[in-house]
Formats: sequence, structure tokens, C-alpha cells
Amino acid sequence: MVDAWTLPRGVKVVHASLPTVAGNRASALPPSPLSRDTARAMSQENVEAVQRSIDAFNREGPEAALPWIAPDVAWHDLPDQPDAEIHHGHTGFLVAFKQFFGDLDDYTVNVEELIDHGERILVCARVIGRGRGSEARFEQRVFGVWTLRNRLVVRAVWFQTREEALEAVGLPE
Repeated sequence: MVDAWTLPRGVKVVHASLPTVAGNRASALPPSPLSRDTARAMSQENVEAVQRSIDAFNREGPEAALPWIAPDVAWHDLPDQPDAEIHHGHTGFLVAFKQFFGDLDDYTVNVEELIDHGERILVCARVIGRGRGSEARFEQRVFGVWTLRNRLVVRAVWFQTREEALEAVGLPE
């Protein structure tokens, strides 16, 4: 059930209903056989789960996001990260965040847009932080396709550009 919780001001949610493209990195699940109304309600719950996990992460760190992360999650690094890999499970999820955020202090993930595509949510965000020791400002836009099942993130694939992420779910630019 969706409660009265709402997305933070400024987060744009786009609902998309185009077919997925088979054979790409983000297309692991078949289309849902659920009715349109049931699928729409579940889809909204998925959007809220994604935003809540990011909010918890921003408040208290990656461990706080675990209630929204499936125990068997597959978390893909950004492709340009050194030694990019796929991390599995809660431990892998925490390792991925330590690798990405390890050299930063006071970091936050600012969600700019969530594109609702049923079981898949495209996350457009800006990571902002300061270099540990150097105080240098760090800022990077990131684009992820998060796949959810039962309101838990089961897969997250990160892309360099919004266009790559949109293509991964079969949406036009």
C-alpha cells in the first residue's frame, strides 16, 4: 500500500509505458502480466522505494539504504570506474559504495529525475562531495536503471549518459 509519503520538491517523475528492448544490460526481466491499475500502483511504490533508499543513504550512509535493497542484489559499477565490476548481495552493495565514495567527505546524491518504467526506474542524479583531505569539490551526474521486485532493488546498472540509460529501457531520448 502507498502511504502519504511524497517525493522531495524538485524531483521530476515521468511515467513511461513503452516496451522494453531485449538483449541490453538493463533488460533482465520479462514484462509484468499484472493489470494496468495494479502495475501502476506497484510502479508508484517502486518510485517511492527508490527515493526512500536514496534519502536514507543521504541521511545515514549506505547501510541505511539496505531495507530497500534485495539480499541478492546485483549492483553494477559505472563502466568507467577502475576495475568496474558487478557486486552481489548486501555486502557487495556496501563494497560498491565504499569504492565509489571512499575518497569523499560530506557526499550526497541529489535526485533530479526518476523515470517510471514499471519494474524499472531510471534514476538521474547528481553526486556531490568534497575530496577527503583535499577539500576539492566533486560533482558527477550519474544515470542508473534500477530494477525492483516487491519494492526491493534487485539490480542496478549505471550508465555514463542519460541517453544510454534511456536506451537500456527502450525509451526515446
